[in-house]
Amino acid sequence: YTNQKIAMFGDQYSAYTQFAAAKTASTFLSALFPIHLFDSMHAFSYREGLLKSKTLLDTTLAYAENIIEKRNIRAEDKKDQQFHLEAYRERKDQLYRFKSMTNLPVFKMLGVQSLFQSFLEAEIPSESNDLESWPASHFVTGWFDEHAAHTLAAFQTARQQDEEKHLLLIGPWKNGTFSMPTLPHPFGYTANNESLANGGSLTDFHLRWFDYWLKNEQNGVNKDAPVLLFVMGINKWRKERSWPLEEEDVRHTSFTF
Repeated sequence: YTNQKIAMFGDQYSAYTQFAAAKTASTFLSALFPIHLFDSMHAFSYREGLLKSKTLLDTTLAYAENIIEKRNIRAEDKKDQQFHLEAYRERKDQLYRFKSMTNLPVFKMLGVQSLFQSFLEAEIPSESNDLESWPASHFVTGWFDEHAAHTLAAFQTARQQDEEKHLLLIGPWKNGTFSMPTLPHPFGYTANNESLANGGSLTDFHLRWFDYWLKNEQNGVNKDAPVLLFVMGINKWRKERSWPLEEEDVRHTSFTF
């Protein structure tokens, strides 16, 4: 059974896949939930022109497991490749320190050099990467997210297209981090993954969003504040009507060494 409505959700690379799917302008893609979104593969591979070596090594090794599992080769050969993959994973700290990441022999040995090469060769987008029409999207980012600017820009573009279909959640998080032990600072119970803004877990936010857009369940999503953000220092959540904030006070601080 299907009602011909499709939703997608996911963090970082899986947020980018939502963006890529939305560019097809499919009428069946009804709702998205992108977390820590970046809008190009170049942004995934590079930061300020510098290769994100650790990120790319971790990602390639993670995908290698799936690639090896799907190979149509002898069971003995597949087991041998999986053994070597686990050995490399256990030595990742040593791999991070390899003099030239682009010459790291690990990926050739595992047969995933072309995948790693695709990350290295990701080009800077030559033109605007905005979507002509965003599906209903619940954007999530954090103050410590290196891709926060991408998420905020996407939310602004989406809201300009249709103010009624998009929400933004900004917490005290960095990429892929929502739980207490790994937060940059102890921001209190309501910053934790299981109790975000006292509204439940991140999964609860997912389900509420999808229930409204996929099942037409009148659960109040359409009455939520467009922006829900966490104010660090006082460690409280605040509702806002727009981003940038209507009465924002921009302060520039100079650092001396």
